[in-house]
Amino acid sequence: MSASQQLQEIISQTEKLTNEEQLKLASYLMEKLSLKNEASSIREEEKVSDPMRKLEYQWLAEHRSEYSGQYVALDGNKLISHGSNGREVLAKARELGAKRPYIVHIEEDNGSSFGGW
Repeated sequence: MSASQQLQEIISQTEKLTNEEQLKLASYLMEKLSLKNEASSIREEEKVSDPMRKLEYQWLAEHRSEYSGQYVALDGNKLISHGSNGREVLAKARELGAKRPYIVHIEEDNGSSFGGW
């Protein structure tokens, strides 16, 4: 099966998902694309010019396994809120006074790597 055919099959499969599942998939893809672009275009030591984001990346490296499968809202190295619904996590972070919270979905680590369809 060609890559184009695989893509069409994936697209047709996503049409069977609920809205919530589609949003979760979209969030996953956007995060992967964002991380891929960062890694390919910027050297590791220059990755984060904003000191707050550096703290957030450090927090994620240290606590990722504790919040597997959840959205987290961070303000520097401080966890503001977390949960399974990204919108609720963002709303809670704003309710608690965060002006620019860093929201990220932490993928579940099931111990295997993705090998294709």
